[in-house]
Amino acid sequence: MKKLRLIFFELCVSPHKMPFINELSRMPIVDSVVVVAPCIDINERTAMGWSSSSFMKDTDVRFIIAPSDDEVMTLMSSADNDTYCSFCGINAFEIIAKWFKLSLNVNVHRVVITEPPRLNKFPLWMHAMRFALKDWKYVKYIDKIYVMGQDFVPYYKFWSSRWQVVP
Repeated sequence: MKKLRLIFFELCVSPHKMPFINELSRMPIVDSVVVVAPCIDINERTAMGWSSSSFMKDTDVRFIIAPSDDEVMTLMSSADNDTYCSFCGINAFEIIAKWFKLSLNVNVHRVVITEPPRLNKFPLWMHAMRFALKDWKYVKYIDKIYVMGQDFVPYYKFWSSRWQVVP
């Protein structure tokens, strides 16, 4: 049985996600884990006291910080059917959107890890409209959606019956 290759495309090295990403790297079924991010920390989060560089020590996870498009393509092109690329959103962050679109040129499984739509600024129907106009074309390329919490599982299941939506 082939082992899984996991590539996480993140906005930064996240103290929230690194504990489970580190655990994934220790699983017998996993061959390798890579975290790709444009930076280690985001200024706003550093101002709140975050220091993500400590999560990059004593781990089997490989980190690629601020890669070129060619480096990202090389990483994904060397992938095979057992490679899962996980993106923190589709269009929420420009760099993640670019990497997601680059992934469409290679044969990998695509996973999206997302938070529920933020309803404090815009009502749900506006988020749905934005998704329909901007992201609907990507539905067929996404295999799984991991959404924070149970409340919005039906919302994401609505968009595609082929998606496995996991709270």
